[in-house]
Amino acid sequence: MGYGGQVIILIPDKELIIVTTHNHDTPIGIEQQIKFLKEKLPKTLRRICEFIKYNNIQNPMIFLMY
Repeated sequence: MGYGGQVIILIPDKELIIVTTHNHDTPIGIEQQIKFLKEKLPKTLRRICEFIKYNNIQNPMIFLMY
């Protein structure tokens, strides 16, 4: 895609798709990407895993492309 990273999370049972894309070509793009990877993504994945477990979702798919 030409960007520094994409995250795609699919939860078919709930017809839910979450997508993020980061452009590292901006003056603070790399810093934003590092903050996302170290702080925001782990929290988001924990919450998604809790959601999956709580709702007994059988076939979630998580793609991390960097």
